[in-house]
Amino acid sequence: FGSRIARESNKKNFGSNRAANQASAGGV
Repeated sequence: FGSRIARESNKKNFGSNRAANQASAGGV
């Protein structure tokens, strides 16, 4: 549930920062 929100938030905040998305999803 958090990974989806984090992904959308990262897309809007970072834009094309997939590394942050993967790191966040992996951490959770």
